[in-house]
Amino acid sequence: MSPLRKEDGMLDRPYYRVWRPGISAQYCMDWKYAGDFHDLCHQYAGLENRLRTMLDRIGSYEESRYVEGKAVYALLREGRYELDYNLSRILKANGYCGTERQYRWSDYVKLEPLMRLSEYKVYLPSCSGRGTPLIPFENWKSGPSVWYSGKYPLFFPDKKTCADARLDKAIDLLAGLYIVLFAQFGENLSEALRPRSKKVGEGYFTACSIFHTEPPQFEPEEQYDFDWSELKKKKDRFRSFFSDAKKTQ
Repeated sequence: MSPLRKEDGMLDRPYYRVWRPGISAQYCMDWKYAGDFHDLCHQYAGLENRLRTMLDRIGSYEESRYVEGKAVYALLREGRYELDYNLSRILKANGYCGTERQYRWSDYVKLEPLMRLSEYKVYLPSCSGRGTPLIPFENWKSGPSVWYSGKYPLFFPDKKTCADARLDKAIDLLAGLYIVLFAQFGENLSEALRPRSKKVGEGYFTACSIFHTEPPQFEPEEQYDFDWSELKKKKDRFRSFFSDAKKTQ
């Protein structure tokens, strides 16, 4: 039996920055697991609030393909930065080789066996007119998705660049970012992004997220099984996916 697993086949410790259902997600709030949770939520909330404002103006998902311009371009550029940052942090925390600035799409897809991002589905509100789910990472092994590819220079984008920056791409990109955040923090994400009063300065959102996530059905051997009240006392309470893979080779 693998030293990584208990007798029931489940994992006896969580991987860094990788959530699993079926067990309390308190471990996701441990500083050693990921110390940037609140900052990531803050950055994401700002992006989705801007997206919500744009969607309120057009009314439906189908119309989003005709919406373009500098505001959408800026949303795509900033959203892709946040996605790159999250995926790079997951790779690095799990012992992936190289430096974070060097990571590209071909490196990110190495997370698929660990996180199964290709199977996550995202639903938009019924009022959006989009009945089928978004699956942003469905074909990500084949190369960068349409919503990810493209050049987004910081200064002076030309007319073609702005014209290619369509709102439907921004929706897919932020849906992908939401998935990556959920795949790290589980139900903690929903709690962090719930509506709060602006007056007390506590919250990120003034309305519920426009996205609802359906995670994949993880196999028993992919699940976690531990008592966090005891595990949190240990120094080696988390595992590194790529480091473990090297040990078992």
